[in-house]
Amino acid sequence: MSQSDEKLTAKRERQRENLRRWRAKNPEEARAKARAYDREWRKGNAERAEYTRAYNQQYLADPENLERQRERNLKRHYGITSAQFNELWDAQDGCCAVCGAQLEPRGRTKKSAAIDHNHATGEVRGILCRGCNTGIGNLRDDPEIIKAAAEYLIRKGNYAHLRKALD
Repeated sequence: MSQSDEKLTAKRERQRENLRRWRAKNPEEARAKARAYDREWRKGNAERAEYTRAYNQQYLADPENLERQRERNLKRHYGITSAQFNELWDAQDGCCAVCGAQLEPRGRTKKSAAIDHNHATGEVRGILCRGCNTGIGNLRDDPEIIKAAAEYLIRKGNYAHLRKALD
C-alpha cells in the first residue's frame, strides 16, 4: 500500500470515528437525517425498494429465517440468547413484571413482550408489556421520577385508599 493510500485510509477512519461521536452526541438529529435519507432513497429507487420489501416479507415468512433473525436481534440488542429469553419468560409466567398483564412472546402488538434493559449498562431487567416499557422509558428510567409520578397520582387522583400509605 502506498503512502497516499495509507493517508487516505487513515483520513477515512478519522471521519468515521468523528461521525460515530457526532451520532452519539446527537441521536435525535442523526435518526431524523437517516429517516430523511431513507425516504429520498426510496423515492429515487422505488422499484428496488419494492423488490427489497417483497423479498424481506417472503424471507421472514419462513419460520426458520424468522427464528434466526430473532436470535440475532436478541444477541445484538440485549446480549441474550433465545434460551435466556425463555428462562425470563418462564420465571415471569409470560406476564409483565410491572402490571402483570399476560403477554405474547413475539410480535409487534400491544400485548407483545418488550425486553426491559438498563440503557447505561445493557443489563436485561425483565420482560414488560409495551405500555409499561414505554412509560418507564418516557420517565427516563429514573426511579425518583417514577416514584414522584406515583405519588402525584395518589395525591391528585381518586386514590383515597392509597393516600393513607403516603401519610
